[in-house]
Amino acid sequence: MNPAIESSLACWHAMIASGDTGRLRSLLAPDCVFRSPVAHQPYRGADRTELVLSTAAAVFEDFAYHRRFADGNDVALEFSARIGATEL
Repeated sequence: MNPAIESSLACWHAMIASGDTGRLRSLLAPDCVFRSPVAHQPYRGADRTELVLSTAAAVFEDFAYHRRFADGNDVALEFSARIGATEL
């Protein structure tokens, strides 16, 4: 995997572990697109993506990663979490 991607993933995991998403913007390209399996449309742009990810990081409980899928420069992280009594 590209060393820049590995570095970004390490930063991401550190932010999630600490609960401090202050460095999130530095990981996002201005024209990034965030696709969620629960959203009908993708979130386009760093502002929207930062808001979605930082909000999720703040409200998810019992957050845990299970698997990482990587293909070239594409990476997906499988996780589970809870919001109150609702399990994701």
